[in-house]
Amino acid sequence: MKTIKPFLLIITLLLGVSGLFCQTTELNAINNAIKSSDTKTIYDYCENSIILNIPSANGKYSKTQARKILDQFFKDQPAKEIKLIKNQSKNQDEYYSIIEYKSEKQSFNFFVEIKKEGNSFLIQKIQIQEIRP
Repeated sequence: MKTIKPFLLIITLLLGVSGLFCQTTELNAINNAIKSSDTKTIYDYCENSIILNIPSANGKYSKTQARKILDQFFKDQPAKEIKLIKNQSKNQDEYYSIIEYKSEKQSFNFFVEIKKEGNSFLIQKIQIQEIRP
């Protein structure tokens, strides 16, 4: 019995760390896609429909529609400087990133929320808010 408890503790810790690694890998890929305006990668990580709240669109969109809207955003506001503010968990199955995104014209905060769906984490929501001086 004494050897079972440490073994169970180790297994529990390993499972927790592997879940953390998964979401970190996926969030990093999404963050890098935002940095490079790579809407195909963002599309690949989207749920079939996502909530998109950005200056030009607000609502629930198919991932195809969301990609077109984000393509237009990146075309209108090409990245000049990008800074990761935070990666954090809401709970075991939900995580989010906040990225400061500066274009030549304006500055924005990107808020990206992912949630575990099956064996992977998918984007549920992308919110882009203008930072006013």
